[in-house]
Formats: sequence, structure tokens, C-alpha cells
Amino acid sequence: MRDSPVTLAALLYAATVSAAAFTALIAPTAGRRRAARDVLTILVRRTETTGREPNGPELPPETGP
Repeated sequence: MRDSPVTLAALLYAATVSAAAFTALIAPTAGRRRAARDVLTILVRRTETTGREPNGPELPPETGP
């Protein structure tokens, strides 16, 4: 059974975000932590502005209080 490309892309995206977040927390130098936070910001901002994960399913609309 094959996984669909959308599922694989979503898993890769989640792994990339997780790695950037982990690196932002434990990187040995301030420069590397800042770079990891920059990457994380770009990835999260892309999801927020497009309303979907790259090559992934449409995200549900946010509901506020």
C-alpha cells in the first residue's frame, strides 16, 4: 500500500517544524538559535497566511472566543 504524496508532504513538513523548534531550544550558540527561530517563523507564517500546509490539506478556519 502506498502513502499519498500529500500525506508524505505533511509528515515531512511536521518533521521540519519540529526539528526547527528543537534546534531553536537547544542550539549551542545564540546565532544558531536565532537562525532556527527564523526558519520556524517562516514555516509557521506560511501556514498562517495560506491557510494550508504546503502540499497538504486545507486547514480548518480558526474559531475565536
